[in-house]
Amino acid sequence: LFDKGDAVGAESAARTALSLEPKLAEAQLVMGDLAMSKNDVKGAVTAYKAATGAAPKNVDAWVDLGFALLKSPDAKDTKAAIEALQKAVKLDEKHPRARYYLGFALFKTGDKKRALDAFQTAGALDPHMAEAHFNAGKILLGDGRKQDAANAFKRATSAKEGYGEALLELEKLSAENIKPDVPGAAPSPTPAPAPK
Repeated sequence: LFDKGDAVGAESAARTALSLEPKLAEAQLVMGDLAMSKNDVKGAVTAYKAATGAAPKNVDAWVDLGFALLKSPDAKDTKAAIEALQKAVKLDEKHPRARYYLGFALFKTGDKKRALDAFQTAGALDPHMAEAHFNAGKILLGDGRKQDAANAFKRATSAKEGYGEALLELEKLSAENIKPDVPGAAPSPTPAPAPK
């Protein structure tokens, strides 16, 4: 129901399901999604934690928990986000959203090397994830790796036509005579193994 725009119906159905089965992970996920749609990060975290407790092997529950924790203004929640997202990656090494959000969390802590790896892996897993390529490009550019950055920005524009920020970065690099040497949307490097 929530996916069809019926938030009230979804909430009613989830609450009914939870009254019958308090540990129903799917209902907790709906409650978390509803909370996020209302910018209630604390409520979302509570619901997603309940979902991970009820279904510890549910990858999406861990990814959603990690994402919600990333939205928290509390710095200690970034560490908890990393832990949740690493659990998601451990459960499914080929989950591009888990890798992508892990990249954000790692970047927030200043771990640019691991953030770059996470973004590149997300882009390799889903070549159409333009933002993963773009964020990898920004890190590469910051490291002075302009050719690699140009290639990442090219992948971003190939994944999302008219991606203004990536096009702007390519234009700046082109002014320095640095042009991408990858054809179209060539995949990023091979996915890295799951974190230990």
